Amino acid sequence: MKKWLGISLIILGLILILNSSLISITGNVIGGEIKAGGSILGFVILAGGLALLLARKEGGLENRASQILKSGKIVTKARELRKIVLEMGYTLGKEKTEGTQVLTSDGRYLTIIPKGPEVSKPTYYSIIKALATGEPSLRSSRLGFQTY
Repeated sequence: MKKWLGISLIILGLILILNSSLISITGNVIGGEIKAGGSILGFVILAGGLALLLARKEGGLENRASQILKSGKIVTKARELRKIVLEMGYTLGKEKTEGTQVLTSDGRYLTIIPKGPEVSKPTYYSIIKALATGEPSLRSSRLGFQTY
């Protein structure tokens, strides 16, 4: 919804800016006609639309994983977990024998999504907690990955 509101405000702002040359404000006795009113309002609306479109929730990656944990939903399909990882801005690393690495934006290891179509519930909780907190999962030491 925030995305569509931002796009709508950008379009409205552009229309006001472009039409400001056609619209004049009368009634100003000293200055005659003021043509900048629509332009100024257009720039304000345009800036608000851009801010809405580019803004992220507080906490940066706040956070699909936290929402899933709070809701109690259990996602055991590896494909859905990979989709959540990408939506949150993390990257999928190399495919290892154990599964696919999940890396932070600066390349640090976070967790691993096991191979196969399904993951067990304990593994799911380990993965989703690592995604929610941004802290590497405890499974990393067993799997031989370095945590920085």
